[in-house]
Amino acid sequence: MKIMLTGSNGFLGRNLQENLLTNYTMKSLVVRGDNMDTVEDKILDFKPDVFIHNGWSGGNNFNSVNSFEQFDNLNVGFNLLKVLSKLKDLHFIGLGSFSEYGVTLEISSEKSLE
Repeated sequence: MKIMLTGSNGFLGRNLQENLLTNYTMKSLVVRGDNMDTVEDKILDFKPDVFIHNGWSGGNNFNSVNSFEQFDNLNVGFNLLKVLSKLKDLHFIGLGSFSEYGVTLEISSEKSLE
């Protein structure tokens, strides 16, 4: 099974990569708004069976969590999905651990209302 992963520099991505490398053919990928042509070529050449999108630009230190620049991540995600739609039988997993929750004053969990 071939797995492609974004966000391998973050907490979740780094741990996923360490665990997946031992059992699967795996490739990490940096996805930004300005490198989508290169990203498309890399994805289509590798032809992953599973794509784990865990990458998120900015907001990693609470300074820009509520910045409108965070919306750029949505455009990158949509463009990534357009590329991934060109592959057959692909399994997509999207995860995150931070910015999508915004600022909270309590520990976030699956039971949190916000």
